[in-house]
Amino acid sequence: MDILNDFQKEIEQINIQYAVKGEVKTGLADILPRLTKERLSFLASVYDLPGRSKLKKSELAAKLLGYGSDILYIENTLLIADAEEWDLFEKLLNSQYLQTNSILPGHYKFLMDRGLLFTFYDTDKLYFVVPAEIKNTFRRIDKSFLVEAMVKFQLVCNYIRALANLYGAFEPEKLVEIFKCAKTA
Repeated sequence: MDILNDFQKEIEQINIQYAVKGEVKTGLADILPRLTKERLSFLASVYDLPGRSKLKKSELAAKLLGYGSDILYIENTLLIADAEEWDLFEKLLNSQYLQTNSILPGHYKFLMDRGLLFTFYDTDKLYFVVPAEIKNTFRRIDKSFLVEAMVKFQLVCNYIRALANLYGAFEPEKLVEIFKCAKTA
């Protein structure tokens, strides 16, 4: 029981490390200025923001405000999210935030690193938030196309993992051959 308790505490400490300390905010204009310059710079590099290295923290936050309306970026990010990340994102679409201290970082870190999700730590509680701007943009996305593309992408990833586990290394042509055979079967 102590091992499980210790593991839970360790997960909580890692989650706290990633979180913005203080009151939960749901809009990018309120969230971005509260991030460290390092996190803002990382987000700016993800978006390939030109001149980012010369910008001050407040300038970075201001420049990053527009990314929440980039449909293609949100689609592409969600397309490569794994099942746990997608499930968490869907839960957050229908709520202001989710309060839990026990989500594994691997279930949200990718989305957080891409600016689609943020965490807050306030009064010994951890909160997960998808900003309002991201939610509004997501509502304009063709969900049936996105889900269909996600299923295909995950299938290809599963084939790649299986081939890598089976052979260690393989030629891309082998993946295409197996994939074509599977589609006709």
